[in-house]
Amino acid sequence: MRYQTTTIVRVLLLLALILTVPAGIASAAPSAAQATICEPPAKTLSSGPVVVQGWVINHREQAVDGTRTPEPLVISATGSNGAVVTAAVASNGFFKLSLTPDVWNFTMPLPSDWDGIVPIAQRAGLAETGCTPLPGRTSPYLIVFKIRRLFDVTALKWEELADGAVQPGQAWTITYKP
Repeated sequence: MRYQTTTIVRVLLLLALILTVPAGIASAAPSAAQATICEPPAKTLSSGPVVVQGWVINHREQAVDGTRTPEPLVISATGSNGAVVTAAVASNGFFKLSLTPDVWNFTMPLPSDWDGIVPIAQRAGLAETGCTPLPGRTSPYLIVFKIRRLFDVTALKWEELADGAVQPGQAWTITYKP
């Protein structure tokens, strides 16, 4: 009888774990594709054109070809009213947005294996500038997204023998230079 009770309790605990873990993972994972919507401006912004232009550069401060990344690079501007304006990043890393006076948040979803240096973003995350009030003016506002491509290098110094055992590799030299 004690064995059956223990087995039933284990099955119930396992079932509870199976039902709660996926829900916890889904709710804990932030949505990288959603930008922060800004609060409306506290005071009326001056009217006029709002042009935002800039570049996407790498860690060496060279232009990133927005057409040759695994996913084409796109800059999005989200206004305080929820309006979204997008611009593709050109082959020379340049982008340009025509907006209205408002509080804007600029974002760029990063391709897999890339992370954001400025603004800071995790690998394949969302680079986000934060909310900035932009009144109308004759000269364009400038923004730069600085990103870098990461890759993983795995090096193991073990040899598998015919019987399945492993031993340290002999006379191996593993060298990595960035």
